[in-house]
Amino acid sequence: MTNSQGEDLRFFATKQYSRQQLRGTSSVRLPTSAVHAKEMATKHTLCGHRCDSWVKFWGQPFHEIDGERCSQCVALVERATGRSVRTRRRPTQPVEGDKG
Repeated sequence: MTNSQGEDLRFFATKQYSRQQLRGTSSVRLPTSAVHAKEMATKHTLCGHRCDSWVKFWGQPFHEIDGERCSQCVALVERATGRSVRTRRRPTQPVEGDKG
């Protein structure tokens, strides 16, 4: 799955912990632990952690998420996509409406 810029969107962000923050009249979920990469319809992160009960950031691809990222997941996403995800190309904002 790719977007209009040809970016690979198979891998989205998941974290074990997050917090809610009020932004105006909306509540947004913010990650508070290391970000891992996960593919749709799997129960484990790419590095092997079982994550079915973790918070999923469905609207944010792994390569765009801000914060500390799992180095194993970074390496595995890079291997699968053939592109570097170590540096983010744009700042990421919290995603409104994401469900855990």
